[in-house]
Amino acid sequence: MPEWRGQGIASGLVKRVEAEAIESGIRHFYLYTPDQQSLYRRLGWQDVEHLEYRGETVTVMSRQLWL
Repeated sequence: MPEWRGQGIASGLVKRVEAEAIESGIRHFYLYTPDQQSLYRRLGWQDVEHLEYRGETVTVMSRQLWL
């Protein structure tokens, strides 16, 4: 919802998932998103490719996690 945007909620959730992944020994993530590329780019994710998935154009992104 628009009134919740810009408060850092999504960024905080992504950072939490990344922290738990690091604790579990995971070092490389992939995801796809149809419309939140700018959020993930701000958090260090990189575009891998753009494709059609289930009738929707999405961006596949990746992130290398460090200790």
